[in-house]
Amino acid sequence: MSDESLHRRPDAPPQACLVARLTATAALDGEAAETELQALRVHLAACAACRAVVARHESLVAAVREAPLERPRAVGPLARPRPSLRQTGRALLVAAALAAVALVGAFVSESRRDGGPAPAQSGPLIAERPTDTEAPPG
Repeated sequence: MSDESLHRRPDAPPQACLVARLTATAALDGEAAETELQALRVHLAACAACRAVVARHESLVAAVREAPLERPRAVGPLARPRPSLRQTGRALLVAAALAAVALVGAFVSESRRDGGPAPAQSGPLIAERPTDTEAPPG
C-alpha cells in the first residue's frame, strides 16, 4: 500500500484526475498555460470520468455567462434620504436660540409686571464705622 493511498478517500479520483480537473477549471476562466492545456487534452482523451466532469463544468459556466443580468425589483417604498448632520445641527441651534430668546422675553415681561427690580442704591453697600474711637463709659 502506497503512502498516497493511505491519505486519500477510497472514492476520491486519482491524483492525475484532480490535476486535470483543476486545470480544466483554470482553462474555463482563461487562466491555463498552453502546456497545461496540452496535458489536459491528453488526459481527457484517456479518462471518461474527467470528460464527464469537465463537460458539466463547461455547461454550467456557459449557462452562467449567458444568463441575463436582472435588476432587483424594489421590495417596498424607497426610504427618504435622511437630512445631513449639518442641517440637523443648524436646526437645533436655531431652535435653542429661539427658546433662549423666549425665556429672556418671558423673564423681562414678568419682572416689569411685578414693578421691576428694586432701584439701585447710590450709597456704599458696606456700612461705615463710626469715627469715634473713645470707649463707652463704664
